[in-house]
Amino acid sequence: MSSSASLLKLAGRSCGRATGPCCISTTRPALSAQCPPAVSAVTTTSHRPYRTRAHPTPTPTVPIIDAVESVLEGCEVRHAARLKRWNTDNSRRVERRIAYLGERGGPSAPTPDEIKADIEKNGYRRMDETVEVALQLNLDPRKPGQSLRGGLTLPHGSGKTFGVAVFTDDEDLADEAREKGAVAAGGSSLIDSIRTGEMPTSSFQRTVATPDMVPQLAPIARILGPRGLMPNPKLGTVLDGASLINGLLSQMSGTT
Repeated sequence: MSSSASLLKLAGRSCGRATGPCCISTTRPALSAQCPPAVSAVTTTSHRPYRTRAHPTPTPTVPIIDAVESVLEGCEVRHAARLKRWNTDNSRRVERRIAYLGERGGPSAPTPDEIKADIEKNGYRRMDETVEVALQLNLDPRKPGQSLRGGLTLPHGSGKTFGVAVFTDDEDLADEAREKGAVAAGGSSLIDSIRTGEMPTSSFQRTVATPDMVPQLAPIARILGPRGLMPNPKLGTVLDGASLINGLLSQMSGTT
């Protein structure tokens, strides 16, 4: 047995640390000894998330209402920032334009007074932003009763104009529909032209019809149906004469 081990065995007391005795002292000062520090095993674990197909990164989800409110709030914040930059840089923008047109402008270039008047008259124009919406519905379409189908009507349309064909026997109503921008309007003649291929279905993307014309569309139902062009009362595309023009305008603008 070594001298240090004998010293620890003969007399001494520990400091009571949980890791073991760190110091041993006897009644004799000459025999005081310091033990080596206790060695404790420290295990460090690091969280390493998987990035495989079997363990994809979880997508953060929020309620739909909160997501829409957050998007609209962000649009307003960006709009306020752009408007602030516009007002801050307005004078410099006018000076740069005057200098540019003074050097490179032709005889028809506006004068500095016209440029300043144009800036004051036509102020900041708000930009149209594109918003992408991803909805997580937790549905499995392979299981019965979990399929989802539906439509969404945008309050101001999508910015795209659609070609619309109008089925009606009323000649005056057909003429008015063509004046409003319908691609084609008519009754049996329009049906025959679609059936024979004279009027291709690619020339229009939507259709509206009067109630009396719905039974007459049977010969071209197999042409319009697979393309989603068959008028349907549930979709608001079967309208009477009084509301047919309003429905035509709504279909053209994409608001319905």
